[in-house]
Formats: sequence, structure tokens, C-alpha cells
Amino acid sequence: GKSNEDAFGHQVYIQDSRAPVLVCVVADGIGGHRAGEVASATAVHSILDYLSHQPEGRPITLCRRAINHASQAILRQGRENLQQSGMGTTLALIWLQDNRLFTAHLGDSRIYLYRNHRLFQLSTDHTWVQDAIENGLLDPCTGRDHPHAHIIRRYLGSDPPSEVDCRV
Repeated sequence: GKSNEDAFGHQVYIQDSRAPVLVCVVADGIGGHRAGEVASATAVHSILDYLSHQPEGRPITLCRRAINHASQAILRQGRENLQQSGMGTTLALIWLQDNRLFTAHLGDSRIYLYRNHRLFQLSTDHTWVQDAIENGLLDPCTGRDHPHAHIIRRYLGSDPPSEVDCRV
């Protein structure tokens, strides 16, 4: 069967002058030979660790830096270990502080908001199919079954690094 290449983690950070921050991260690895598993675990650990050593700053800036830091770590590890070459991971991150929600994501790991018994999708997939739908080349209903449905446009571990999608 397919190995589980997901990883997740969360951490509460106490900052001196401001409300506590809750950060939750979910990653879904890409790459054979269990490399995806390594990539997703590296991403989660690296991001939470990076944020725990950071001075106060703007949430989106800190998240972007943490994700880029993790992406570099994955890329470096993939270059040092032949079996993990080309590995990567998708990522979804939330930063919750003072009733404000900041999100960051790459790939097709989605972020939803559940409110009044309804789910609202906050993130947009970084996939070949989503690009095709947005450009009017593909009908949203047929997208899921498309042969290119697995092609991810942005992920951690890519070279050059992918741009992180951040929202408030």
C-alpha cells in the first residue's frame, strides 16, 4: 500500500508584549523511497523550530522566512542523500493570535475555515489542474479526474524556491 507521507505539528509561542501565538502545520510529502515522509517531517520540525528562535515580528514575514528556511533544509538534504533526491512537500500553516488568523500554504494541502456549520476553503491549490481551471482551459468538474491531477506547481524543496501564498 501507499505509505503515509503526512506530517503535522503545533506549537504555542509566548511573546513578551503580545498575546500567545498558536501555530499549526500540516505537510504532505512528495518523492519515492520514503523520501516524501522525510521531507514532510523535516518541514514541520524545521518551521516550528525556526519560529521558536525568532524575535517578535510580523506574522507573515516570520512564516515566510520559516517556510523558506525549511525548503532550503529539504533541498540540502535531498542533494546530500541520493535516495532523497528531488523530494519535497506541500504545506499548510495557520498562525492564530488575538482572534486573527494568518495562513500560508504551498501545493494542494488545503486550509478551510469552519463557521456556522459551513466549510469555507481559504487556500487555492497550486496545481496544474487549478491553473488550467483559472485560465478557462478546464472545467472544474472534470479537473479531479484529469491525468495531470497529481502535478503540483509549488512545494517546499523546489529549486528555485516556490513563492509562499500568505493571507490574513
